[in-house]
Amino acid sequence: AIFKQAHVFITLTVSFMAFYAGSGFSTVPSMQASTVVAERERSARHLQRIMGAGNVVYWLSFYLWDLLLYLVPMIGCTVVFSVVGGTIFTGGDFAASSGVLDPYLASNRAHALAALLAVFASFGIVAAPVGYVLSHMFEKHASAQAGVMIIMVIVSLVTNVSDILLGIPTFNVPEELRTAISYVFSTFPPYSLTKGISTVGITAN
Repeated sequence: AIFKQAHVFITLTVSFMAFYAGSGFSTVPSMQASTVVAERERSARHLQRIMGAGNVVYWLSFYLWDLLLYLVPMIGCTVVFSVVGGTIFTGGDFAASSGVLDPYLASNRAHALAALLAVFASFGIVAAPVGYVLSHMFEKHASAQAGVMIIMVIVSLVTNVSDILLGIPTFNVPEELRTAISYVFSTFPPYSLTKGISTVGITAN
């Protein structure tokens, strides 16, 4: 009974932390979309085209620069989860008696941190193109930043809450249907990020 209660507590803690992290990272594509719209507003894109910069060079340089900037929140959030999250997200800690890190726990901790980095990196790779596509819906960079962020937060909220509700035994949703819906939700970066973080946390324990 105690083990079951501890597992439920860890699952809830991981889920809440993952959801808040996913909501926070919704600002990433919004900032990227805002920059694209700002360049259109100032005719910077038109000027670069006149100077001979093709579409491939323009978008590739934009993408690589956004990925470089994304390294800061990606590494920072991984460090925060490692320090603040304790053993929940890093799988294991120093042995209380000797202060020496157990080899098995050290390996588990390294794998958990690597998995977290992989989840954040995957989000960064797909978030930028999503921001670029959504940027075409806006004419002002301020409205693009707010609009894309709202879209990302709503998508994260709807998909993750729906996934939780579908997992409640009372609703008796067939596992095949839930899996199919989860695959569809996985096409949305905010859901994939939240699901990935929570999966790492739960698996590490």
